[in-house]
Amino acid sequence: MSSQKKNILLLIPNLDFGGAQQSFVLLSNELAKKHRVINVVFNKHNIAPYDFTSTLIDLNVPASRNLLGKAVNFLKRLLKVRTLKKQHDVQVSISFLEGADYVNLLTRRKDKVILSVRGSKKYDQDITGWLGLFRLRILLPLLYSRADYIVALNEGIRQELTADYKLKVPIRVIYNGFSVSRVVQQINEPLDEAAENLFQWPVLISHGRLAPEKGLEEFLAVIAVLKKRKVGCKFLILGEGPVKDKLQQRIADHQLKCWLREREENFTSDADVYFWGYQQNPFKFLAHSKLFVLPSLHEGFGNSLAEAMLCGIPVLATDCPYSPRELLAPGSTAKLPLQQGEWADFGVLLPQWHSPEVVEQWVNIITDLLNSEEKRQLYGAKAKERISFFSIEKTVQGWNDLIDEVA
Repeated sequence: MSSQKKNILLLIPNLDFGGAQQSFVLLSNELAKKHRVINVVFNKHNIAPYDFTSTLIDLNVPASRNLLGKAVNFLKRLLKVRTLKKQHDVQVSISFLEGADYVNLLTRRKDKVILSVRGSKKYDQDITGWLGLFRLRILLPLLYSRADYIVALNEGIRQELTADYKLKVPIRVIYNGFSVSRVVQQINEPLDEAAENLFQWPVLISHGRLAPEKGLEEFLAVIAVLKKRKVGCKFLILGEGPVKDKLQQRIADHQLKCWLREREENFTSDADVYFWGYQQNPFKFLAHSKLFVLPSLHEGFGNSLAEAMLCGIPVLATDCPYSPRELLAPGSTAKLPLQQGEWADFGVLLPQWHSPEVVEQWVNIITDLLNSEEKRQLYGAKAKERISFFSIEKTVQGWNDLIDEVA
């Protein structure tokens, strides 16, 4: 074990608006305080406005839609990353997300390879067909077994990797970490006039990358029922992503109205769903909201869930694989899958979207919380208490200890 400064390469396919990307930037900036860090991205397309304190290298090898193009680009990435590892005398290589993991493993030189596995492979709805089966049953077990270490984002992912994919590689759980002092500062930043007007209403909020696995399409049915029952609230969505247009269509299908911050000059209160786009500071919006909802189909850690908890507002989440139960009901032995809404120790867990009755459960619990300031205060305080365990200092120490151990 050595505590000397190391040459570290961090690798990720893209730097868009997702939780993995935010965690990548945060880890990079923290590790750069102690080590020499270079950050590598496959291409900068749709890059979010992140601030790095160390070098960011763009391989400029974009994604391809056809099989031949994918193969050619994969080889280009291998050649470029292997060259970078040699040029910078890299001692430790850390990759985020599966595409980067394969490149990291296949470009190993003298470096120690660490894979940061951010989410479930088993429940990823994007892994389908014969190619998906090949990835899960052959490619992933074969290549991941060559890693020096795997870092899982939660216990559920760790158990999946060992039980479903029979990996014998050392696997360590290092949770995402959060800075309470940073949140306090950002909460106090002023809202613009449109946001001030919105928060004259009770607001349900969700934020993060607008992707299919986030369950927002399913959750819009809840908003439609709340409106029919004349429950006076608005639904605010922060973030950008590939299903934004589809969400707008689903809103119309439910006979709801939406308002988009980037298109509308003037705020209007007659909409039901408000798109506010990507926000570098979501905390000032979270702090003014009544409830946070995470209707995901599956989650890695649930950065947005944790950020809402830091702001001290009640949180509701589907009991999906894997993090919501680990965050909201640690040590729980509840029979799964969940059939009824569960008022857990630090938030409310809802069944996954397996039947129409789930919508009714969401509606009833949201209505209950909106009607009870006492319950909101209780669960807001509980959420804040729980998430204080996940400090950025603890996370960084875990990574630094692992780096010193392997190199």
